[in-house]
Order: sequence, then C-alpha cells, then structure tokens
Amino acid sequence: MSCKIDRKQYPLIVKRFVKGDSARDIAKDYGVSKIAIYRILNIYHVKLKNNGRQKIDPKFFPLIRLMYENGDTTREIGKRFNVSRTCISNILHKMAVKTREAPYKVYPDQYSEIKKEYEKVYCAKKMADKYGIHPYTMGNILKRNGIRLDRQRINPKFWPLIVERYLTRKQKKPKDSIAQIARDFKVYRSTIDRILKLKGVKGKVSQVAQEKREVESLMEKLK
Repeated sequence: MSCKIDRKQYPLIVKRFVKGDSARDIAKDYGVSKIAIYRILNIYHVKLKNNGRQKIDPKFFPLIRLMYENGDTTREIGKRFNVSRTCISNILHKMAVKTREAPYKVYPDQYSEIKKEYEKVYCAKKMADKYGIHPYTMGNILKRNGIRLDRQRINPKFWPLIVERYLTRKQKKPKDSIAQIARDFKVYRSTIDRILKLKGVKGKVSQVAQEKREVESLMEKLK
C-alpha cells in the first residue's frame, strides 16, 4: 500500500479502474507507481484486465501492419496506441510480419577510433550524441574495449592542477579544501581523493578516522 494515497481514496481508485481507466493513468494522477495501484486493487480482489498486460483491439491489427510496412518503427506505433514496443512486436509476430533488422549506426571496425576519441573527451554522452546512439550503448562499446567507466571522471590533464591546489591549500585564504576542489569540478570528494591517491598524494584524513587514531594511541599509552 502506498503511503501517499489516503485510504478514503481506495474505493474511488477501484471504481475508476473498473470503469476502464488504466492503472498507469490512475498512478499518474496520484503521483505514485503503477505497482502501488495494483496493490490497492489486490486488496479489493479486483481482477486485472488481461492479467495486467497491454492489449489492443484486434480490429487495429491491419492498421498496425500497414503502419509498420510504411516505415514506422515499433516504438512510434507503440506511442500512438499507448503501449510498449514489445506489445507491437508481438502483434507483428502473430501476423507473421517479417520485422526489419535495426540498422547498425556503429560498426565494430569503428571501436578503436571511438576508444581514442573517448580518451580525449572522457564523456560517454558526448560520444553517444556524436554517433547518434544511446549513452548505454556507447557505454557497452567502451566496456568491450576494456575502458572502465566511472560515474564521475575528470580529464587527466586537470590532475596536476588538482594536486597543486591541494598541496598549496594552506597558503591560500580561504583554504582550498578537498570539498572546495570537488565543488569547483562538480564531482564528489571521493573522486578527488581517488585522484590524489593515484598521484601519490596522501588524501585528507577524515575527522572520524583521526579521532579513532587518537583513541587508539591513548589506549596504547594506558597499557
């Protein structure tokens, strides 16, 4: 049950679903997930339409076939009928329509070139936009070529500047702390810590770790 929906609204939700409103539309109106609506319907033992699967009236099947043969993609047809592209693909499969193969926008012989370009840019999204593919697809291509993708990455040409700022932090007013450097580069402090460790610079010891070391030293003296 969702904590966002008042229990008084449950009967109204059930009535809307029985009248024909989809769980997705009801969920959008209440600002909750579709699963939350299904849980409410389960409380009242309401049977889901077609076991919760998306369904299109068979009278539209010839129209879907015609749209697909005229060049529309399964995603575009799905948006028009408010269903997923998988639902459209299943309909085409039932009608024995030969589906088109997705055209390759990036070929394996381009992978080495992509790898070299990424080492200059260090941004999978920019590379994906350049080649007209999804960022996840670009990420998979880079992983196949042995490139480890971090959530946050700074171009190595800026690493000497980060190290210099960290080493000269005490001479500046206000001081350049790791937190301040991280804010300037729009990354987490852990990313700056990782860069400092890679460059052989000892990162800033956290306050908790420092206190722990002080307690351990006192315990050793008492022994």
